[in-house]
Amino acid sequence: QNVGGLVEGNNVRFGGITVGAVKSVNLLNDTTIEVTLQLESRMEKIIRKNAEVSLGTDGIIGNRIVNILPVAGNAPLVESGDLLQSRQEIN
Repeated sequence: QNVGGLVEGNNVRFGGITVGAVKSVNLLNDTTIEVTLQLESRMEKIIRKNAEVSLGTDGIIGNRIVNILPVAGNAPLVESGDLLQSRQEIN
């Protein structure tokens, strides 16, 4: 619902490790924002389609980051163009 401060080039992390960058941030309509991520190719063998994403901050007053969070279950591996569910961040 709110991606304030998230811009192209910000880090994407999985398990605390930087695995990519934000490629674009687009406003689709008054209630939907699409964030496109560019991930390292090795992550195609690790991230599953049921993973969730959330926004975070790099340090106390650092840049905004995207965190990819694994979810239990045996979902297929993520592919280019897949959509991942977002999780509301805690303020």
